[in-house]
Amino acid sequence: MDNSRILNYRIVGNGYPVLFLHGFLESLEMWEYFSFENHFQCVLLDLPGHGKSTECTDASKSMLLMAIEVQKVMDSIGITECAVVGHSMGGYVGFELLQLDQRCKKLVLLNSNFWQDSELKKEDRKRVVSIVNKNKNLFLYEAIPNLFSNPENHDLEIKRIIKTAKTMQAETIGFVSIAMAERNGFEQVLPKLKERLLIVQGEFDSIVRKDKMDEALKLLPTIEVQYVKSGHMAHIEETEITQNVLLKFLNNG
Repeated sequence: MDNSRILNYRIVGNGYPVLFLHGFLESLEMWEYFSFENHFQCVLLDLPGHGKSTECTDASKSMLLMAIEVQKVMDSIGITECAVVGHSMGGYVGFELLQLDQRCKKLVLLNSNFWQDSELKKEDRKRVVSIVNKNKNLFLYEAIPNLFSNPENHDLEIKRIIKTAKTMQAETIGFVSIAMAERNGFEQVLPKLKERLLIVQGEFDSIVRKDKMDEALKLLPTIEVQYVKSGHMAHIEETEITQNVLLKFLNNG
């Protein structure tokens, strides 16, 4: 469905609803590596400014505004209860949605995190604005391969992601990058979530580093984390293992 009033989305399968929120520069097509249609009603969304949701440029200025747009899709479909799976930036939106809407019962952070950026990381994200305005394609060709632990093994996948990202406006890429830099941290919320949250983390993820995740979880022993041998793109680098981990969590309870 492509409607200017709500986000572009696609529904695959039947059963318990699960919202799938992609990461920065991606689209709902990223979820095609998984096969959940025999288990869930998979609601795949293009977040504001991404994929075919280009009409929602203003909503790309904050994670909260993105979550509000996702709510509109939930209302349109008639969802009364669901789980959320968020990859990278989609996890940030998922956390906002979990706080915003009681219909969201579970959250999977896939190659994502729950803390605010460091000041250095914030500056890096803000520099993206000037970089993409000067040469968007150069930014994409440099940034996207770095998401993989072994990019040389994923040439076709990288080309596909770059092709999708090229459809985004440079201005929107800048908006979203700043929105991520200014996002909320959710450390105080985590102890209340317990079995409602699963973190799936790549051991070799250079974006969300394992040592940082381990340190952040030291005081949160009730939060489940599963490590897979991947970089930032576990759904591509370790598809079957990642799918099984998600399936087990989403089916539990």
